[in-house]
Amino acid sequence: MTPARIPAGAAWATTAPESCSGSTTATAASGGLELHQLRHSAATHLGDQKVPLQLIMAKTRHKSPRTVMRYVKPGDEAVAEVTSLLGPPRRSH
Repeated sequence: MTPARIPAGAAWATTAPESCSGSTTATAASGGLELHQLRHSAATHLGDQKVPLQLIMAKTRHKSPRTVMRYVKPGDEAVAEVTSLLGPPRRSH
């Protein structure tokens, strides 16, 4: 089962360096969610906005692209957009 997505503002705010002081649980403002869940949501939101993987890695402080790729899953719209790029060129007559 995939966990529910956290609103982007809450997820982004909790991945700021000042909010990651070594605690494994997020602040009360986030509803008691674990910091890992918030990082996951932040990475997902950034991926949805087509932010490059290297920047998502920097924001979430992951060292391995493989780890970040677990969070960033392309949606149906993104796959359709890429698929349209592979279509035959349109003729203009």
